[in-house]
Order: sequence, then structure tokens, then C-alpha cells
Amino acid sequence: GYYAIGEKDTLLEVINRAGGLKETAYTPGAVFKRIQIAEQQKKSYLLTADQLERSLIDAASSGVPIDGEAYIGLTTFIEKLRIVEPDGRQVVEIDLLKLKRDPNLNLLLQNGDELHVPNRSSSISVVGEVLSSASHIHRDGLSIEDYIKLSGGMTKGADRNKVFVILPNGQAILSDEKFFSKGRKASSNLLPGSTIVVSRNPDPFDAFKLVTVITPILSDLAISAASIAAINN
Repeated sequence: GYYAIGEKDTLLEVINRAGGLKETAYTPGAVFKRIQIAEQQKKSYLLTADQLERSLIDAASSGVPIDGEAYIGLTTFIEKLRIVEPDGRQVVEIDLLKLKRDPNLNLLLQNGDELHVPNRSSSISVVGEVLSSASHIHRDGLSIEDYIKLSGGMTKGADRNKVFVILPNGQAILSDEKFFSKGRKASSNLLPGSTIVVSRNPDPFDAFKLVTVITPILSDLAISAASIAAINN
């Protein structure tokens, strides 16, 4: 429901006011949204769109050859940045014991904050440069590589060194390249509700040096997708 808050009200206080967490609550998948963060993300998206446009103009004016497919993909990405509305998700801890033990985790609330606590998820999603983006039933013991294989494996445009995982709480972690080392079976520590993201090889865009500009935005968009998935579940 909706709860009135004071200047010093915290996450723990409002959770208790709502009657606490149910036994079915999946705390690692909690989705916390803040208006102020959404506004900051939107400004970042618009700034990035401007930077990308300037990069294209600079490349064209300096005579740098621009691949047609890369150009279309980049201009589409710029357009998406201008129209997409970020959700303002912030990674928070809502485990009640941890909130009581560590006051630093017990966030002070602001007007308009939203908290959604889903039921336990039973799936692992794989998106990005794979042959078939899909959600799979979580099974103990399966590695990141196993789930990618269940999605048909990586495309030719995939960057094997840039595979990252969006945890259920929205935190993004770059996977260890040793997950894909020959002859090594990586054990799975994936939490149900996680999303595996296979990045595209950035080589076609190296002339613009855009990787460091685009990657944080792609991460934000992937986290937004993870938020939607958690709520739908």
C-alpha cells in the first residue's frame, strides 16, 4: 500500500509498518525505485546520446569509414536513449536481520520511493548475443556457460570476455573469464531470478571509442529489464 513517511523514516520501519515480510518473500529479488535516481539516469541517457551523435559527426567529418550496419545500430540506440524512461532502480538490502545489524543498510526514505518484494523466482534469463534469448528453469549445478548453451550458444558478434550477470537485486557483476576456460566446469552460484547478459563485440565501434560510453547505459537498461522480470514473476 501507500505509507506516509517522516524525514527520519527508514526502510525497516516501513516494512514493519506493512506487517513485515511473508514467508514467501524473495528478498534478493526486491525492486526498490527512487524518483531522484530515475531523473539522474535520464540526464545520463540524454548526455550519452549527445556524445554519440558528436562521435558520428566527428567520424564523418574526418573521413573515417562507417559500416552501414554499425551506423544504423548506433543511430537506433541514440533514438532509444532519447525516448526511454529509466525506472530509477537502486540496489538495496531488505533482509530484516541485516537491516537491524547494520544501520548503514537501513536506507532513509524519500517521497515517491517504491518497494516491490516478489515471490521466489525459479528462472534464469539469458539475453544479448545468443542465438535464442530465453528464460530457463533454475537448476542447481548449472554454470553460466551451461545456460548460454541452453540458449543456443553465443553469436559470432558476441564478446566472450564481456559476459555479466544481473543479480536479482539489480547488481551487475562481470563474470570471471575462467568460466569459459577449456576443460574447466564452473560451479554455479547463480541465484534464481538472475539475468545473464552476453555483450556484443565492440570492435566495429572502436573508431569512435564508444565502449566506455555505451557500457554503463546498457547495464542500466539490462537492470531495468531485470526489474520488470522480477515484478512480473
